[in-house]
Amino acid sequence: MRRLLVTILLLVLLAGCNSQSGEDLNGNETELVEYNFPEENETNPGLNNFATLDLYANVVDQNIFRNHELNMLNVWGTFCSPCINEMPDLGEIYREYEPLGVNIVGIVVDVQKGDGTVDYDMLKKAQDIVEYTGANYSHLLYSDNLITSFLSEVQYIPHTVFVDSEGKIVSEVYVGSRSKEEWTEIIDSMR
Repeated sequence: MRRLLVTILLLVLLAGCNSQSGEDLNGNETELVEYNFPEENETNPGLNNFATLDLYANVVDQNIFRNHELNMLNVWGTFCSPCINEMPDLGEIYREYEPLGVNIVGIVVDVQKGDGTVDYDMLKKAQDIVEYTGANYSHLLYSDNLITSFLSEVQYIPHTVFVDSEGKIVSEVYVGSRSKEEWTEIIDSMR
């Protein structure tokens, strides 16, 4: 599994895709936007210097961390039951703790093809999961700098770390899902 994930992640070539339509969980027709990935700074890859897209084709960079003293980075996949099962709790934590300076950012690892382009069926599945679970925080697609600085070390998902406002990892690695009570205890101990 690790070899497959690392192989897919290392083969990423940032490229755009064409617009297509899809369906949501209720079978309603939806228009999918074009996914043109931003350029990254190759000389300083890291969580303090990256650019990528979120699930809705919005450009996101390291500034996503800037306004929060603590940021929870949660790596997940659409195939991962433990990942999906904890997402309603993570959504609740986000709504309760974001006003207190704690952010949650998801990184979904299985909506891109080996060449880095977006698989629209998998993208729609990820969007539907986010909507269904109420995990309404930012969910990012991976980029070269995210692979180099962080994702190449991920062996199992869910995989969670905490970073500060500068993108510096400030916690141990948490592998596996946790309950809302367990996560809030961890977060409270770091604030």
